[in-house]
Amino acid sequence: MKKTATLYALLVSSLAFADGQFEINQLCVANGCFEGDAPGWPVEITESGSYRLTSNLDVPPDLIGIEMTGDSVTLDLGGFSVQSDAICSGIPPTCTPSTPGFGVGILANSEETFIQNGTVRGFNQDCIQGFPDAARLENLIVSSCVGDGIRLINIGTLDSVSVRFVGNRGAALSSLYWVIDSSFIGAGGFGVSSGICRGNIFSNNAGSLSVTQENCSITDGSNYCNGAPCP
Repeated sequence: MKKTATLYALLVSSLAFADGQFEINQLCVANGCFEGDAPGWPVEITESGSYRLTSNLDVPPDLIGIEMTGDSVTLDLGGFSVQSDAICSGIPPTCTPSTPGFGVGILANSEETFIQNGTVRGFNQDCIQGFPDAARLENLIVSSCVGDGIRLINIGTLDSVSVRFVGNRGAALSSLYWVIDSSFIGAGGFGVSSGICRGNIFSNNAGSLSVTQENCSITDGSNYCNGAPCP
């Protein structure tokens, strides 16, 4: 049995290097998906490089899905989801975590971080959290987060990100984040808290009790709240 597990781990490792990217999938988590990733959750990205999901990741509700500490990392979700089982719905949203706990989808604490092309949903705290420096999040769907959808500090960009039905803020950022061409719908708090906002759509945030749905540091008049220019 031990020999079989070792052979399996070696096979997963060899597949990971097949096209120059490190692969992450549900099957490899138990043994570690690549060098530097200890068996079990979270999947630990400790080295520079390009990483790609090749399946959904079903993460226990009280754990972290992916933890990024290596610098100069590109994480391509490949159209897949990093997901747990919390659900948020309604205006204002009501969230129902299945199990109490920390529960974060992606914890990003690195420099030059790029996360793209997929979904992060259903976590007991924030779906994406951390303090990456020079981060870029692009073409992502974030939903059903009991805390904030995205909570990041330092400097970076959110581009073409959709955050829907989260318990607190859609995106809680530092004032040095650009938020571009994104949408924030059904957040319990502001759609965006801090950041420089351009070309975004806000709808039914902050309990839909006020026209003030966003709390951006700087806006240029191109943001819309419930179908009209934001005040």
